[in-house]
Amino acid sequence: MVGAITSGIAYLIDPSSLHNPADNYGILFRISLLLIFAPIFETLINQFLVIEILRKIKIPPGLIISFSAILFGLSHHYHIFYMIATTISGIIYALYYLKLRPQGILNAILGVAGLHFFTNLVALLSDL
Repeated sequence: MVGAITSGIAYLIDPSSLHNPADNYGILFRISLLLIFAPIFETLINQFLVIEILRKIKIPPGLIISFSAILFGLSHHYHIFYMIATTISGIIYALYYLKLRPQGILNAILGVAGLHFFTNLVALLSDL
């Protein structure tokens, strides 16, 4: 929700700020990329790997969340406003991962990937 609000504000300031390079391709490619590949791959990189490594070396949770979120935002470097919106989404994904983590790593990965899937689904449907 917070990411959607931030994205809406960014769009009002500069409509081009939410242009994603995937928008240049056909709908089947975009569906595959945004709804399958991105949620899984980005969750594995930005939440699972980052959070598990930083937990293992005893980094405090606040720094883990910040680092994970910033990396997530930086990986969406199409526009500064898009980076800000995705960093906020990254905070939510990192918090959710840590909340689900006591139930097992697989639950945390699937939960965050599912949340990311629905976030991307809303974005994809709003572009149609």
